[in-house]
Amino acid sequence: ARKLLRKADAKNKRIVLITDGQPSACFVDTDSQKNAILSEKPYSNFYVPDDQLLSKIRSERNLKIDSVSGTQVYLCYRYKKVEPKVDERTMIEAKKCIDDDIQIDSIVVSEETELLDYVKHMEKSLKGKTYHIDQNNMDKVLVIDYLYNTKKILGSKN
Repeated sequence: ARKLLRKADAKNKRIVLITDGQPSACFVDTDSQKNAILSEKPYSNFYVPDDQLLSKIRSERNLKIDSVSGTQVYLCYRYKKVEPKVDERTMIEAKKCIDDDIQIDSIVVSEETELLDYVKHMEKSLKGKTYHIDQNNMDKVLVIDYLYNTKKILGSKN
């Protein structure tokens, strides 16, 4: 999304991230990044997207999928905790968006405290907005704006 928006002439560039879980994967750009992960966690999983499959999906669904041949993805799901390398790469990408004048707003559909804390920390450092949807009260949304330091509850009219 950042690569597409960076080229756009729009004044209000924004990524809306909808999530129900913490980041669990990131791109690994260099062998040194991969080796650093493997030195700490030799059991780590890496995935290389299949170029033929991506090509098939592009043509069948008329999608533009931005990929570099041989790019590796590091997969690491840790229950209720973000793996530090994934967190680091996530924040690097998020800060690149801010440097490119692209705002990131997060919509959280989860009651998991750890996820809410993670997204709040991320948005606070980016001066973005968090929208929290309580699954038991779908007609109300908590909006936290870290640029103006405000909180609002938006609800439907009954």
